Amino acid sequence: MLIVITFYWKLNKVVKEIDLKFFILHLILTIPSIINSKIPLHSLIEFDNDNFEKAIKEYEFVDSIVITLNILFVIGQIIFGVYYTKKMRQLKVGE
Repeated sequence: MLIVITFYWKLNKVVKEIDLKFFILHLILTIPSIINSKIPLHSLIEFDNDNFEKAIKEYEFVDSIVITLNILFVIGQIIFGVYYTKKMRQLKVGE
């Protein structure tokens, strides 16, 4: 996250205006994964010795949520990389 903030700062120094729609999209894709890294979803599952199959299903469901969050995080980073590269190329062409 620190790397992305650094690149936003560098981009803001050069461009002076960052597309708000892009920034919000990037934020929406990134924030859930960051929240999950601070408060793991697995800690919210209560393990019940009486119903082992239910616990397994809950863990599988939470795992699928975490995998989805991680995929969204990676997509957000890729979108940012494409946006950053595109803006920097536009600046070089405009010089």
